[in-house]
Amino acid sequence: MHYYRTLISFSPPSPPPPPPPPPLRCHVSSS
Repeated sequence: MHYYRTLISFSPPSPPPPPPPPPLRCHVSSS
């Protein structure tokens, strides 16, 4: 139980950041 608590404290569950949208506008502008 103690180990589990330490593990959670060490690495808290955090949702991954959403991937940025593809630079389609930039690409079109460059083209």
